[in-house]
Amino acid sequence: MGFEKLPDWATKFNFTRHSPSAVNRPDDIEIFDRVIARPAGMFAPPNCNMSAGTAVEDYVNMVLVDALAPGEAFRHALAKLDEHQHPEHLPDDKDRMDLFRNGVVMDKDTHLGTHFELVCKNALEGVTVATKGGNWLNDGPRISTTLDGVKLPIVGEIDFVGPTFIELKTQWPYLHPESKQGWRMNSLPARPKKDHVRQWAIYWKWLREQRDNVPGAIVYANTKGYRIFTNENCEEMSESAIRDSLDDFRRIAQAREYKLAKSEDVEELLQLIAPDFSFYQWRDKPPAYISKAKQMWGF
Repeated sequence: MGFEKLPDWATKFNFTRHSPSAVNRPDDIEIFDRVIARPAGMFAPPNCNMSAGTAVEDYVNMVLVDALAPGEAFRHALAKLDEHQHPEHLPDDKDRMDLFRNGVVMDKDTHLGTHFELVCKNALEGVTVATKGGNWLNDGPRISTTLDGVKLPIVGEIDFVGPTFIELKTQWPYLHPESKQGWRMNSLPARPKKDHVRQWAIYWKWLREQRDNVPGAIVYANTKGYRIFTNENCEEMSESAIRDSLDDFRRIAQAREYKLAKSEDVEELLQLIAPDFSFYQWRDKPPAYISKAKQMWGF
């Protein structure tokens, strides 16, 4: 299905597509960001977790897709990590990044490596295992797909595509002054996170339109190891569960489109959405960004 012409409300509000990851954000953040903040040139810079996750994905890509030696790939990934700019409104971002980059992990008297080194190592191993011995892997393509009853396209980008398509998620330690080493581990999840499955399901749908058999995986990596969930070993990623995730995505997208279509202007649109500025995703936004949002909602 093509999109020859977007609905008038989509262009009016600068909301021309849905995103597989952004659909997991609450309506107040997603609508404000897309309709008000971005057109005004207001953006929230990435925090250290986001930048570190991107650098790890680049490392895995360079080794498995570009066939660089791990040592050379790591140097490039470290340089990428060092490009991170610490947001002024996140006072602990610098200390957290220092923990990721320079914090040494010990096993008794054995130096295992820094957190960044170990997450890179574990992510690489996890993605390699998830490919099931396949001898090829590509950087994931940018995709555009549709859902019945949803008027806008869904546009995203898969992390890796080979015999198995893979989404990579990294888990980073957090500062904890009361602990002996000053930090604590962010554990690997026992089951895949619902929002990650919902994102992954969109990519599965796009690939399923092209081939009958679509094995896929979500790989989580942290300092201690990795965990792989697939549509073969995980009920949350079975075909019936995927259909449920796609239905969830459809409901969220349709609800947003209804509000956009019903509204004559931004003021009327915001009246349909109750913001929750206590939600953790608002806390990562710059003060000017939050101030503008509160002003627009009349706080």
